[in-house]
Amino acid sequence: MKNIKISIFSISLISFGFLNAAHAQTPAEISRYITSQEVTSFWTNTPLPTNKYYYVECIEQKTENTLPITQTSKTLPIRIEWYAANREFSCKMGFSDSLLNGTISALSTTSIPITTKIRPGQLQNWQIPSSKSIEFTKFKRAGEGGKFWTDYKIKKNEYYFVQCISTDLPLLPFSTVSKSLPITINWLSPDRTFKCHIGTTESPLGHTMFKRSRNPITIHAKLFDRHQVNTNPKRNNFIPYTDIDKNHVNAKAINWLSSQGIFKGYPNNTFQPEKTVNRAELLKVLVYTKRIIPFNVKYPCFPDVHANEWYAPYICFAKRAGWINGYPDGLFRPGSKVRKAEAIKMISQALEIEIPPPNNEQWHTPYTQYFLSKNYFIDSKSPDAYYNRGETAETLFRALFTKQVNGISFVDTYYNHTNSVSTLKR
Repeated sequence: MKNIKISIFSISLISFGFLNAAHAQTPAEISRYITSQEVTSFWTNTPLPTNKYYYVECIEQKTENTLPITQTSKTLPIRIEWYAANREFSCKMGFSDSLLNGTISALSTTSIPITTKIRPGQLQNWQIPSSKSIEFTKFKRAGEGGKFWTDYKIKKNEYYFVQCISTDLPLLPFSTVSKSLPITINWLSPDRTFKCHIGTTESPLGHTMFKRSRNPITIHAKLFDRHQVNTNPKRNNFIPYTDIDKNHVNAKAINWLSSQGIFKGYPNNTFQPEKTVNRAELLKVLVYTKRIIPFNVKYPCFPDVHANEWYAPYICFAKRAGWINGYPDGLFRPGSKVRKAEAIKMISQALEIEIPPPNNEQWHTPYTQYFLSKNYFIDSKSPDAYYNRGETAETLFRALFTKQVNGISFVDTYYNHTNSVSTLKR
């Protein structure tokens, strides 16, 4: 009997080992890559885990002044754009749990060597800036971020570049490219320590950092308490749109989103809340909720989204993030009016709100039921009705604000007696 017991126990241990191995994340080995002009595209045969993004990082091999070039995407292939010729990089794939500044896992065990090639005249005549060093001269905490200064004067074709790398978790870097000082970094993660460098770059995307500072600044990131009220009077003052007053049904939402730089009015100082929003306009607003201003794109991401259109960077960013797929015919139709159900789905995708799949019902039913249960609506429109700017602002504000404060449901007590609004967690 003892032998039998031992055998059963051994089998149990073996089974437990197999179970653990099954739960271990398989490295995202690069199965294929293609370099075409200024872009390298990567594929992997490793399935994308739930709530993850594909991730690529490329590290330059012959200089210490270059920080990793990284990219995240919900779809394959995942592309890296090069901005300098004849440079040698080593690239790996993996997964990230966020589009920005997420935790990296399952990096490939084998790296791929890439020598960059770009067409003549495409930024290939880069020169390393003068030997003058660049260092931080001042740092100041500001809200839920920080401001950086340096005495270095950039040249006409240069940008300031600050990049902060986590020292305690494998996160994607925080980075900001700017033509002016101070350079601002907003933290998206509380209670983490970052080491920040300042440098210069000739790429508006900050791909290559030249003249990196020798003396980094170590910063412990902090976010405000979840229920702290913003007492900054400039932010609390009502945004003076001529067609919105304090009694407007969407006034609080429009005020707050405008003050955060997310959903703005028109140059003639109107908001036009009754105007129907289109698909391109909504995606621009949703991208701004991520505190992102995407740069221009080189290649169209949909046949009807031309690279030189103002909305192309926002739509292509949203597609790469997995928020949108377009219509069955492959088009996106950026100028089409947004229906309520479409707006809800886009907001859900952008804010990473998990909605259960439909169960023998229309595709939009789980979205509308969820938003209704969370008190994100004040309108009674049907899912097929067109959504205007005021209604879109209201629903987005309630969903975004609730997610940042308590994640349960929206209640009007988020406003105090002076109409101050709690600070959005960045």
